[in-house]
Amino acid sequence: MKVVPVLTILAFLAMMSVSSAATITVGKGGYSTIQEALNASSEGDIIQLDRGIYAENLFVGKSISIAGSGNDTVIQPHIWTQPTIQIMSNNVSIEGVRIINGSTAVKVIWSENVSVKNSTIEGNNRGIWLTGGARNKVIGNAFKENRVHVFFEDTMLNVIYQNKLNRGATGISMIISGFNNITENIVESCEVCISLRNSAYNFIGGNELTNCGIGLLSEFSSWNTISGNRVNATQTFLDLTVTSNNLISANEFEGSGVYAKNFDSLENKFMLVRVNLTGLNFEFSLMNFSLPENYVALSEAINVTIIPDILTETGYIYMESNLTEEDVKNLSSKVDLSNIAFYRMDSGSPVRVSQGLGHANFTSNQSGIYILAGEKETRTDGIMPESGFSGYYFLFLLLLFIALVVTFIRKYGRKN
Repeated sequence: MKVVPVLTILAFLAMMSVSSAATITVGKGGYSTIQEALNASSEGDIIQLDRGIYAENLFVGKSISIAGSGNDTVIQPHIWTQPTIQIMSNNVSIEGVRIINGSTAVKVIWSENVSVKNSTIEGNNRGIWLTGGARNKVIGNAFKENRVHVFFEDTMLNVIYQNKLNRGATGISMIISGFNNITENIVESCEVCISLRNSAYNFIGGNELTNCGIGLLSEFSSWNTISGNRVNATQTFLDLTVTSNNLISANEFEGSGVYAKNFDSLENKFMLVRVNLTGLNFEFSLMNFSLPENYVALSEAINVTIIPDILTETGYIYMESNLTEEDVKNLSSKVDLSNIAFYRMDSGSPVRVSQGLGHANFTSNQSGIYILAGEKETRTDGIMPESGFSGYYFLFLLLLFIALVVTFIRKYGRKN
């Protein structure tokens, strides 16, 4: 009988807590500084910033929201060596502000459910620094000319989504962090677009990486998925060192740069168009290559350079076909399926290096240009019938004609 009153009281207190959340104004008609408003606020309050320039170093130690008016609401540090905004509380939201010219624009320390959205982070040494904590969100921001735009350390389950990161040393840097999602961001004109170190089980997908020295630099990091990214005008897409068991699939790489460098790294799986590639101590790029007329290219040409380890002198590649049943069905009218295999292009002449379909795989320690291809059907007697039914029909008519000639000779030759 006492349960109902207790539940009623708890519900009433929760409603009172929600209803007591207040909007506190900074600027015209309100507090003159943001920190004064923070000090006067309670859990769950909204601090609304008027347009203007605020030179402050803010400390956020309670669950509140800070909302500005867009790029006209500018926050810059009073003391450059200190973070412009330092957060040590869960459930904090920052939106619609421009944070400029600091050592660190926003530093989040061992906090959860902190979000920074729809803001501009510009001209700082570090843009957003997440250290410890989990489940934080960086969404829809514009990062410009920060040395490092977003920096993680010892954190997990964060979301970095639909941000634009332009001009800097590093776009997104991650150390000792896992289970983060970095998706649909645009990273341009950085020395390194995305960097991983001692990090695992992260998903990096759907990002656009343009005009960078290195698209993704990974050291001592494993079990990450790198999928569906678009890479343009970048010298090297992937630079992997002591980085194993990562899945790289369905990425689009345009340009003449190196697709991947894979050193001291095992079991990284590169899923390319119709080809899977793995190995140790090698680099490769993708290229267009003209085959002789009697061959049909089924994959891009893969230009592999084996770079053996100095101590062990070990280096190799393993390639296998990943043709689907649908691929095989579509190709059956173009090539002889039994002749689908990997070829190495030595001086332009294809040298077969694998068995046929079903066993189209090989291991090699030789550098070279490799391609999955099918050989068109040819005949040793010099007759090349058309493919399909028309070829068999031609052969049938030829045999029928020969049979009629033989029958005629036997029948009328005896009478003569």
